[in-house]
Formats: sequence, structure tokens, C-alpha cells
Amino acid sequence: MIAFNLEGEDVDNSQSLKVLQAAFLRPVAGLGLKEDICTSLHASEIWYVFDLMQMTESELLDTPDLDLDRVTEIKDKLLGFGLGLA
Repeated sequence: MIAFNLEGEDVDNSQSLKVLQAAFLRPVAGLGLKEDICTSLHASEIWYVFDLMQMTESELLDTPDLDLDRVTEIKDKLLGFGLGLA
């Protein structure tokens, strides 16, 4: 989240922006997910956290080999980074 002061100027958010950029550009394999989950995501052309965050839970459940337990694991790992699904 970008914070603004009352005059509308950015409040020192350069560090926060760098952290977010690093998280978005992290490969899904870097989330600590099980190998079979990463394989399923890669088969669906989901390579980076940014790609994953654009997906909804329903879309992930439609992905071959991803069931509710695996989608829940994905959501938990994202939450650990302060992120989530669309």
C-alpha cells in the first residue's frame, strides 16, 4: 500500500515499493510450495507471484491437479508474504 500525506505527496514508501516489487517478481517456486503444486502452476503458465495473484480461488481450482487443499496451501503461503489472490 502506498501512503500519502495530506498534501498528496508520497510518504517515504520507496522501501515498501522495493519489497513489493521483489515479492511480485519472485518465482512461485520461491514461495516454499510443494514441488507438485509448482509443477501444476507451471503447466498452466503461472511462473511468478504476480501471475498467481491475478488468479481467483475458482480459477486455481479449475487448474489441473490443484484441489482445495493445494489451493489453501497456496493462499497460506501468499498470506505469509502479506499477499493474496484476486
